[in-house]
Amino acid sequence: MAWGDISHTGTVTVVSASPTMTLSTSIDDMLIVFMGMTNGGPITSISSTNTGTWTKVINDGTTSASQIETWWAVASGQLSSEVITVNNTASGYSSMIVFSVEGADTTTPLDVNAEATDSSNDNSDLTIKTTATDTLVVHGWRAAAPSPTTTSGWTDIVTPHAYGIFQSKLLTAAESTGLACTSNETDNGSIAWAIQKAGGGGGGGLSIPVFMAQQRFRL
Repeated sequence: MAWGDISHTGTVTVVSASPTMTLSTSIDDMLIVFMGMTNGGPITSISSTNTGTWTKVINDGTTSASQIETWWAVASGQLSSEVITVNNTASGYSSMIVFSVEGADTTTPLDVNAEATDSSNDNSDLTIKTTATDTLVVHGWRAAAPSPTTTSGWTDIVTPHAYGIFQSKLLTAAESTGLACTSNETDNGSIAWAIQKAGGGGGGGLSIPVFMAQQRFRL
């Protein structure tokens, strides 16, 4: 497998004010949760047994209950039916995606460029700039339509789409002019961030299989 290869597994185990996803992986890797909420946010915490502490990366810039967020943690080893619980502020519609990345920098996963994250709480497009040689840019949005489509030139992380989408793009050189992260349809907020490869990039030889699951919850 090569950097950026995608595969997946995972099942929903609970539908409640604290939606739970079960995830299995074949490798030690970094885990990411993307959550789109309508009248349920913000997320207060994320918990799991065999990972480090979950850290919030970014939200879409709104302080309302309708927002999207992304969090990350590092698995302590190969996971088998790992239960990941997202604790929301309140009940509401939520679209949850969990996936894992092998080969990322698990100490400082975010590219050091100050513009390596971007967000919007409306239909605006985003722009990402990177410093590291090899990065995986992930871009997600909470869609107004039930089945949004992937942007041309990006890789779909999960299907089918349930009022939300998460896509990725591999960069093999630093992006100083700005990578456009564009939604194909009207969205209700979007986020994007660049995950840097372990060792600062270069040299190849790392693989990034992605194991994930998605579910739209009626909470």
